[in-house]
Amino acid sequence: MKLVPDARLRTKNFGRTLISHQPVNVMRLGVAGAELVATWFAGTAVSSFDEHQSLAHRLVAGGYAHYVPADAEPSGESAAGESGDHPQMTVVVPVRDDHVGLSATISSLLQTPHRVVSKVVIVDDGSRTPVVREQFDTTSAEGPRVETVRSSVAAGPAAARNRGLRLVGTPLVAFIDAGVIIEPGSLALLAALTGHRGVVAAAPRITAAACTTAIGRYEQASSPLDMGADPSVVAGDHRVGYVPSACLVCRTAAIHRINGFDQALRFGEDVDLVWRLSDHGLVLYQPAVEATHPSRSNLVDFARQRYSYGTSAGPLSKRHSGRLTPLGMSSWVLTALAAKTVMGTSTWLWVAAGLALRRTGGLAKLMASVGDPWAEATSLVSREVSGQLDGVLNAARRPLSPALVMLAAGGGRMAPPARLILAAAAVRRITKLAAGSRSELVSAATLACIDDLAYSTGVVAGAIRSGTPAPLIPTVRRDADSSSSSNVQARNRSSS
Repeated sequence: MKLVPDARLRTKNFGRTLISHQPVNVMRLGVAGAELVATWFAGTAVSSFDEHQSLAHRLVAGGYAHYVPADAEPSGESAAGESGDHPQMTVVVPVRDDHVGLSATISSLLQTPHRVVSKVVIVDDGSRTPVVREQFDTTSAEGPRVETVRSSVAAGPAAARNRGLRLVGTPLVAFIDAGVIIEPGSLALLAALTGHRGVVAAAPRITAAACTTAIGRYEQASSPLDMGADPSVVAGDHRVGYVPSACLVCRTAAIHRINGFDQALRFGEDVDLVWRLSDHGLVLYQPAVEATHPSRSNLVDFARQRYSYGTSAGPLSKRHSGRLTPLGMSSWVLTALAAKTVMGTSTWLWVAAGLALRRTGGLAKLMASVGDPWAEATSLVSREVSGQLDGVLNAARRPLSPALVMLAAGGGRMAPPARLILAAAAVRRITKLAAGSRSELVSAATLACIDDLAYSTGVVAGAIRSGTPAPLIPTVRRDADSSSSSNVQARNRSSS
């Protein structure tokens, strides 16, 4: 396994002080430790020494660096101690009434060498036309064998995946939805990422497949399954908070430990699974590995999908208290924004400046061991403000839009700031869409409105059904724990 530094990693004191961006952490290294990390960042693979493995794990968990597999082919000792000469992975493919997508997925999986994938289990979740194994060409002796199991009644994707999981006997299991295409070598890369002792799952970047329809072109830029171009540990205080199970490789033992998917969840079952997995080890998002998924074929299916995703917010909030919020704000930023509604501009500017200075001084004290702590703290505060304002605009166009619309229409003191926030969110959304393709701005903006409206409606409906307002209530975090995305944790750590 190799390590690459995070794109926003900052180093001080000749590499002896490392500062990660998201989450914000500070790690101090001894001379020998700094030299070792420098050789890793230069391309040397991490050795099997326990001390080296432990330091590498801390670098990845803290957001300083990311694992990349040194070799696409599994070799040596696997995550479960199996020899590299034996198959490492079983693929579970749940499907319901998507024979075209299933055929495409199985065709790509059959190109995977048997030494990587030993078996593909197709779980037919009550399709009107049953899936039969004979419809797939499985004559190649070098590819995986295909098995099919069928439920007479649709029980949902979580139950289908769990049924397939019970047939897995390999150290690794991959869940791949029908229609998702991943190259054979990419599965080997994800398998290699799970080879580190602290990693329990790995996910690729999932983008929309090339498509000539307006919905297809929109999803290529705004797919709900695309977690972006930056690698990350998947956790609430990192830049990627969850990954979908449309393509996910897990350690079989780890997923059994948490009893698989929650079958009571019709939507959001993958988010729930990933969050529970992350309590037992690292879940990695690696966009250098890619898979594709098909776009929705019509506007009704497009809107229904976004609405369904929104409804999962209520059940997830009840299962994971405090983990899902429409907006996380640090107390000092929230105080500054609230002051704007009751003070004149000149007075408010002085108050905001004082709050920012107090916050900067507090962070500088926490980062006293870093060279130029005030400069670093100032940079951190500017990123914090920028990130949280960005979060306000994102929340304003999705889960918080119903409340803001009511405030804007109701008059009173809160109406002007609500209108301003809604207008800023709309301008930002249109600006991003225009950066993609000006020629299709009208259709893209229309689809974006439908996307946001359907999702927001789903969030409200899910909250009502679940009897919890949590998905609609922003959270306030203590200044010592808040960051540009969720949590800032300035910690001083020593490593030799």
